[in-house]
Amino acid sequence: MNITTKAHFSIHLSLLADTDCVVADDNTGLSLDVVCFVFLLLQRKIYTSHYFRHVVADFEAQNRLASRSGPYYYALSPYHRNV
Repeated sequence: MNITTKAHFSIHLSLLADTDCVVADDNTGLSLDVVCFVFLLLQRKIYTSHYFRHVVADFEAQNRLASRSGPYYYALSPYHRNV
């Protein structure tokens, strides 16, 4: 099949002239992008808040204190005493 450039170009122009540009009603691409963007903004607002940072610092301090008290609890436990 050998088509010249001029004939090929005129075929494409005739196809474009006959069709209308119709956007489907169920196209949800932009709305999902907006939902994801709003969700990301909400996450940023939560994770950069002073309250969240305070909760994380308190959790880390509690974890450090709990790991330090293990030997003391082990020494004071009645099941581990040498009688």
